[in-house]
Amino acid sequence: MIKEVTSLTHFDRLAKDWNKPENLMFWKMQSCRQGRNFDPDSIEFNLRNQLIYSLRHEGIIPYIKIWSYEIDGQNLAGCVFHANKNFMMNENIFEEVLWQMNGRFPKSYKDRKIMLELMNCAESYARKQKFKVISVSRDPALHNFTREQNSGINNYYTRNNYEAASIKYYKTLN
Repeated sequence: MIKEVTSLTHFDRLAKDWNKPENLMFWKMQSCRQGRNFDPDSIEFNLRNQLIYSLRHEGIIPYIKIWSYEIDGQNLAGCVFHANKNFMMNENIFEEVLWQMNGRFPKSYKDRKIMLELMNCAESYARKQKFKVISVSRDPALHNFTREQNSGINNYYTRNNYEAASIKYYKTLN
C-alpha cells in the first residue's frame, strides 16, 4: 500500500530503513561516476529539512512530496518528488529526486509493479495539483542500448572528459 509521508515520525522510520549500513553498497552503485559517491547521511538530513519546510508551508512551491510502499509495516520502496517552478519555462514542474526499492534494484515483476504504482501515484498527484510537467532522471548506462561509459554518447563534452550522468525524461501532463 502506498502511504504519503506526512510526519517527521514517519519519515524518520523510513529513513532508518533507507539509510542502514547494509544499503551502503546500493547507494554507492547509484552514485555519480568519477569516484563521487552519494552520501546517504547528507541525503537524509536534507530531505528531512525539506520535509519540515514543506509541512510548514503546505502547497507553497518549492516543496517535496514523499511516498512509501509498505506492506505489514515494512517499507519496500519509496519516491521523493520536488515541486518547483522552472523559471526557464515559467511552468510548475514535479521532478523526481529519488524513486527506488529499499536498498536494491527492482528485480521481479512484483518489484517493477511496485515501482510503477509509486510513479503513477506521483503522476496522479501532479495532475491533481495542475503541474504542467513531470520529470524523472535515470542513469544513461541503464537506459540506453549500451552499457559503456557515456552510453555511446560522443560529443564535445565527452571528448573533454565529461561523463553523461543522467538522462532526464519529461512528460507533459494534461
